[in-house]
Amino acid sequence: MPNPLYVSLGYYAIIYRLIQRIPRQLYLYDTFEGMPEPEDRDVDWDGNPARLAWEAAKKTGQQWAGGGSVDQVREVMLSTGYPDQKMTFVSGMVDDYGYYKGAREATDEYIQQNHLKLLLTRVNMSVHQAVKIEA
Repeated sequence: MPNPLYVSLGYYAIIYRLIQRIPRQLYLYDTFEGMPEPEDRDVDWDGNPARLAWEAAKKTGQQWAGGGSVDQVREVMLSTGYPDQKMTFVSGMVDDYGYYKGAREATDEYIQQNHLKLLLTRVNMSVHQAVKIEA
């Protein structure tokens, strides 16, 4: 059986997988620089607009969403002892798949347009993990 690839939609999802015995190639997708300005379709599952959180962050000069820069995330990941050559960081792809409707729709469209066969599993309210088996 081929080795599965692990894809994280929000990089913290993969931290728990790092202790595994066989290092696999990790694709760590995150917004790193923060989420862009939300659109009208960006609402949480209770119908609350994401724009309110975005505006509050903007007023205080904070980044809205995102767990840190690529360099910060790489440093955290390297501190686990996971091999650097086994990590691929992809900026700007997706975040908050499980939280905001617009993020979920955009991700689902990307998966469908690229004919990706993924098993998405929920890690927490916002983060999902995708597993793809190489052919």
